[in-house]
Amino acid sequence: MTSWTAKEQSDAHHEVIVALDIGTSATKAVAFTRSGVQVALARANNTLDHPQPDYAIQDPRALLATVELVLREIGDQIAKAGFRFAHLSLSATMHGLLVFGSDGQPLISLMTWADGRASEEADTLRRSFGHRLYRATAVPTHAMTPFAKLLWLCKHEPEVWQRAVHVGSFKEWLLWQWTGQWVVDEATAAATGLFNVQTRDWDDEWLAYAQVQRSHLSTCLPATAQLAVIDSPLAQRCGFGPGLVITIGSTDGVLANLGTVGLDPRLLAVTAGTSAAVRQTVASPLLDPSARTFCYPLVGDYWVAGGATNAGAMVLTQVAKWLAVKDVVELLALAQEAPPGSAGALFAPWLAGERAPMYDARARGGFIGLSMEHDRRHLARAAVEGVALSLRSIAQALQTDTLTHMVTSGGLAQSPFWRQVLADVFRLPVRAAKEEEASCLGAFLLATRVTNEDNWPALETLMASNKTSDEVLPDPLRSQVYDERYETFQTLYRRLHDPV
Repeated sequence: MTSWTAKEQSDAHHEVIVALDIGTSATKAVAFTRSGVQVALARANNTLDHPQPDYAIQDPRALLATVELVLREIGDQIAKAGFRFAHLSLSATMHGLLVFGSDGQPLISLMTWADGRASEEADTLRRSFGHRLYRATAVPTHAMTPFAKLLWLCKHEPEVWQRAVHVGSFKEWLLWQWTGQWVVDEATAAATGLFNVQTRDWDDEWLAYAQVQRSHLSTCLPATAQLAVIDSPLAQRCGFGPGLVITIGSTDGVLANLGTVGLDPRLLAVTAGTSAAVRQTVASPLLDPSARTFCYPLVGDYWVAGGATNAGAMVLTQVAKWLAVKDVVELLALAQEAPPGSAGALFAPWLAGERAPMYDARARGGFIGLSMEHDRRHLARAAVEGVALSLRSIAQALQTDTLTHMVTSGGLAQSPFWRQVLADVFRLPVRAAKEEEASCLGAFLLATRVTNEDNWPALETLMASNKTSDEVLPDPLRSQVYDERYETFQTLYRRLHDPV
């Protein structure tokens, strides 16, 4: 390790690393000292628009304004606390698509992961290539992927496609404005469905099918790649000082996994926010024979395998409206008044289509098994249990024989009741991550690996301190109830969607 002078050590102690996470519902920035102490936090909400059925879009310029607002706010907090903003590390949602004109400006609104317009194109890819596409890219074929979205764009908005000179994500557009380079981290590239996990580069076969040239795409870089900020208008508006360094980072899901369970393959990470996901760190690409899970590059030889579901707090919020309760917090309180198993009521949580494990943008949900004895309490609990059972169906495709514990993060993780349901459904001890902004913590850890790789073993200490001490243990009797409910739950999709 490099030997620093006393002055350099003093200067370094007053520097902070800012982790910026651009999510669907909010943009957040957290400032950490190099030892991992949080010193500042700023956030602002984002808007997701649904102007037509299957559309889920965001205004990229509005997102940009939010990024500027959050960075200026955290910059002010850092300065007032006597620290120096020295390093920025990035996290952002995956599966979003923008196309850009010759001036580098977006030609369309951001097609987010939740946009379902490309379901027919995804169906065509599945029929044409089966699992061959999955084996190359480790991404299940679905309307969420930019690959399918590009095919939709070519077919339905050819005049836009003809004007496009670059294809990418909001994060890539942001980096271009800050650094003057079109670059993309490996996980964001992998999430497009156009990236080969064996070569860790764009796959020429799928590029040709999508009618995309390499010149249309950003250069793929590892998550720890560092970039220098140029003196651009956006950098000035964000309050960036001279010498600021950016770590390119990764996607929010991959970094949430790093920030929740570190590199330990024995720990299952469950994120439950607007949507939800199950993830596990693995030492090489893990492909599911049934193509139910993704596998994205993390750092070095580490990968993150798992699956994401649309069934998170977004779905529970809708159920809360149906049951005339204020919000998800009140829904969880109401659910606790019903017995485990909800007296036979089951909930299929596919109100917004589904990603893992069936990857059907047209999937629809509902309650089943209702009788005259059921009331709002049973329906509330069935909804919560349905989300947990859906997460278990994703985990079944991972290396579950190695799992010893679960760590959960996101808004739902703060509920003891939710943690108990997870413990009982998965038959695993569950702890919540203390740091709610798991993606920001993951982005911070990547930046520390870049700046001080020899000291990355301290990751384990930081991970241990990031878990709450109140471990929730599974109850054998409740777990038996949920095992029986899970058997029925697995048949729900077929019963709701197969023709009679």
